Amino acid sequence: MKKVPEKLGRYPENDDISVTLSSVVYDSLNKDDFDKGWMNMTSQFGLHDNEWLAGLYDNRYLWVPAYVKDTFWAEMSSTQRSESVNAFFDGYVNSTTTLKQFVEQYDNALRDKVEKENKSDCKSFQEVIPCITHYEFEKQFQAAYTNAKFKEFQDELRSKIYCYPNRLENEESVFTFKVREDKKVGEKIIVSHFIVSFNQEER
Repeated sequence: MKKVPEKLGRYPENDDISVTLSSVVYDSLNKDDFDKGWMNMTSQFGLHDNEWLAGLYDNRYLWVPAYVKDTFWAEMSSTQRSESVNAFFDGYVNSTTTLKQFVEQYDNALRDKVEKENKSDCKSFQEVIPCITHYEFEKQFQAAYTNAKFKEFQDELRSKIYCYPNRLENEESVFTFKVREDKKVGEKIIVSHFIVSFNQEER
């Protein structure tokens, strides 16, 4: 997504393309959804001849969440995996770094990471981010998380405000819901519907 302005900036609708591309990549629940969304996007914005996008699509099974979601990645998304590694070594190693230098720089990177985490913990004790709801569970997360992680939690919580569940049926401990989600993509409100099953015994 960081490369979109560079690769697609020449298109007059590059902002809309960026929003649509992000939605197609991160909001597709399965491979068919992704493929259909990708085809619609390339057709809508006339991107069939774009070599960069064609290359991404050819390798979609390596990076698209809908394609790699069945692979164990320790609860990290494909972008989180690459970004976390890049962020960890950013400023410490490059393509000319020797193996000896890499080992030394790894120690430096690790030391700096620990120091940053300690500063973050200290800042979280000094500053309190206010809760956005009156529910007790949010206060529990507020007390347990650092400010940065608590902000991520609040972003997830806000998104749940726009989900409207209706129970369709239940058989013993299995409950089935129809969930409507209102999502803002650019300036548009996209309404999606999902069927969600919840097994109370597997909580």
